[in-house]
Amino acid sequence: MLDCQVNFLIDSGSTVSIVSKAIFDAIMPEQNLEPVTMSISDVSGRKISTYGSLSLPIKLGSFFYTQTFIVCDICQDGILGQDFLLHNVQKINYKRLVLSTDKQEEIPCWVGGNDLQSLVEGNSHNSSKL
Repeated sequence: MLDCQVNFLIDSGSTVSIVSKAIFDAIMPEQNLEPVTMSISDVSGRKISTYGSLSLPIKLGSFFYTQTFIVCDICQDGILGQDFLLHNVQKINYKRLVLSTDKQEEIPCWVGGNDLQSLVEGNSHNSSKL
C-alpha cells in the first residue's frame, strides 16, 4: 500500500475489503474518506467502527490492482474480501498456499494462526502492497 507492506487476511466470507484505521493513519493521515452507509460486523456479530472508504492501488505479486477499502477498527492490517477475490482471483489452493490470479500469476500465502494471509505491498516489491 503506497510504499507500505501490509499483511492481508484472505477472507472469502467477508463481502468487502477492509484496511485497518491504524494502517490508514500511518500511510495517509491527510486523505479524505468517502462516507460509508453500511454497517460492518465481525464474525461474532459485533459492530465494527467504520470511518469511510477509499480506493487504493495495491500490488499483489507483480501486478497492480485498484481496490475500494472500508477503513475500520480491526486488529489485522487489512482484509481482502469477496469484492476483490471475485474480480481478481481464479482460485485459492489451500494445499499449496497460493492464490491464482486472473493474470495467471500464483501469489504465495501463509497461514497465520487459523487465517490464510498474503503480503500486499507498494512500488516494486515482489509481493503485494497498498
